[in-house]
Amino acid sequence: MADAAVAALASAGIEGRGAASDLPACSLAAMGDVTLRCGAPAPGDVIPATCDAGCSGSFTPWWHKCEDNIDIKNVDASLSGALTTFFQRCVSESGH
Repeated sequence: MADAAVAALASAGIEGRGAASDLPACSLAAMGDVTLRCGAPAPGDVIPATCDAGCSGSFTPWWHKCEDNIDIKNVDASLSGALTTFFQRCVSESGH
């Protein structure tokens, strides 16, 4: 995850993990965990340029769980919808 995205999450107060569940929590740490398989963003971007099956398999379920979380929504808004765009990319490229 690019520094800008991490900074936006941190400024929104999303740090550490939430309650235990089958999916990672809606947090900065969890977002970092789920995007580990997604590769580096393109230069000047905050989201990876592609979303292969491995990336989509971790990001898409997390996004479905967290997209309505107010903190995640605020971060997405502060990133001009980059997280939503990345989710759409994952669905489009991997079919998840």
